[in-house]
Amino acid sequence: MLLPRVLTAIVLVAVLLATLTFATVNVFVSLSFVLAILAFWEWANLSGLKTQFNKVTYVFLGMLCLVDVFALINYLPFVDFSRVSNVYLAVLNQESATDFLFNLFRFSTVVWGFIFLWVVSYPRSTPLWQATWVRLLLGGLVIIPFIASLIYLFRLTDGPQLLMYLIALVAIADSGAYVFGRLFGKHKLLEAVSPGKTWQGFFGGLFSAVAFSTIVLSFGFSASLTPSQFLIMSVILSLVSVLGDLFESMLKRHRGIKDSSNILPGHGGILDRIDSHVVALPIFCVLYLSWM
Repeated sequence: MLLPRVLTAIVLVAVLLATLTFATVNVFVSLSFVLAILAFWEWANLSGLKTQFNKVTYVFLGMLCLVDVFALINYLPFVDFSRVSNVYLAVLNQESATDFLFNLFRFSTVVWGFIFLWVVSYPRSTPLWQATWVRLLLGGLVIIPFIASLIYLFRLTDGPQLLMYLIALVAIADSGAYVFGRLFGKHKLLEAVSPGKTWQGFFGGLFSAVAFSTIVLSFGFSASLTPSQFLIMSVILSLVSVLGDLFESMLKRHRGIKDSSNILPGHGGILDRIDSHVVALPIFCVLYLSWM
């Protein structure tokens, strides 16, 4: 089991680095849409859909909503929707695509606020979200802002480097939590949701993220933020990234499955790898746009 896990990790890192280094905006958007298709497919399973037809229908509807959002802000690859985009933005009383995205990311933050309450009160909260249609709706409210944050950040001047840092930050926080939890874990974080997570691991992940961000900052990279903003942002993201992991764990526990799929040998599914990023990146965008 270890060899497939290591080989898959090497391939994923190589693909990620190549994409962030060499991909054009259109190619990156296209690859992000492929990621969205896989994420919607796995979310259909998390939501309890059984038949292939129902899953395909959900993926189609999810992608239709995603394409509509990106047509509205003229972010679709290889197609110019600027005239339509200007009309839609005017109807929505948004001055620019950035304003629309800012509101989308802020709405996503509100959604994650409700999810936080559901996670910390699980299993008492189950009646509020267990209905299939609620979980399906949550899929769109989680995946679409995440894909939007990926593409918004990539289009920034230092976007590829910033995305590389954010992805690494969340991964290091997760790895630090695992190591500290295995070495020192005694007190359970939320045993009903994820029995393996401990408070020692939680603070170990936070320490690891702060250490990493401090090292990166010492090399002069701050993503157009002040050093204090950069550190504050890193701390906040390392904290909220845990919520994404716990939320998926809660859904999988309710569904009675271990992984969102088996598409990645040794790692489970796509959602198992991006569960922390789906909350961290939209919230980073809220902070970034608020400070700019």
